[in-house]
Amino acid sequence: MAFYYLCNYDKQKWEQKKKILESLKITKLEDLPQLISEFSQIDETQLNSSLMYLRKFNHEQMLVGLVNEIIQYALKISDLIPCGKIPRMTRDNPIVEFNRKQILCILCHMFLCTLEKDKNTLYWVNFDIWFNISTKCTNSYIQSLIEYFHESFNLINSEHMNEIVKFEKKIFDKNLFNLLNENNGMCDFEIRLNGSIGDCEQVEVDFANMDIGFGKTGTQEEILFAASPEMCAAVLFAQTLADDEAIIITGARKIAKFNGYGLDVEFGEKVPNNRIWSKRKFRLKEKICLENLKNV
Repeated sequence: MAFYYLCNYDKQKWEQKKKILESLKITKLEDLPQLISEFSQIDETQLNSSLMYLRKFNHEQMLVGLVNEIIQYALKISDLIPCGKIPRMTRDNPIVEFNRKQILCILCHMFLCTLEKDKNTLYWVNFDIWFNISTKCTNSYIQSLIEYFHESFNLINSEHMNEIVKFEKKIFDKNLFNLLNENNGMCDFEIRLNGSIGDCEQVEVDFANMDIGFGKTGTQEEILFAASPEMCAAVLFAQTLADDEAIIITGARKIAKFNGYGLDVEFGEKVPNNRIWSKRKFRLKEKICLENLKNV
């Protein structure tokens, strides 16, 4: 079985990173670039520009306290994920699950940029892609992260944080098109003109890239992941999608609403935590061929 190895898998390397984290406590936001630069190459000018944006929505001392909470929770990784590895999501191992506390710890490390790419990781594994370019999109996505961490730490002792977020690979049934034709097409569906990406409380379909994940512009997929940061952990273990594969993510809670699309995406508002997020599903599929459906 293939794995993604977290920063606590190699005990010697983890002791080095742990020592750095234990020695650092920020007292002002300007300390954050120096902290992250301990683990990743950071453009301090771009990150400082993003920090100016965050001050529009948050009190500085709240942000300072939050970053220190992120550091302290990142240090719990050996308690929460003692094996230090995550199984890759493959056809032979189609399901990967975490409780919300485990995902929170992983995202703390992605925020601090302590995770490392391996030969099976094509793109990024940390949020430095948001820190290194200060745009309307990336700043809005960082604000969503801040809202996520703030809410999660407020709920840390609640039963909510024991809920499971499930990532599952599904193989497309090639006989489906024939069944749809025999049954005179798809089931009835409703087109909604109001609302925003990620609003659906039941099932939402995203025609994703072959390599799913978050990004630095404003596509449907990038907005979905930024609005629901728990989904971002998928970049660590999801494999490139084949034409007959899809990924279903169940239980990721929505944190933020965004306005606009593309490069004009802006943070809109925090989403109240008053829904049953454990039943919320996303189906991520690179493409689907409809040319053989006669009645659609």
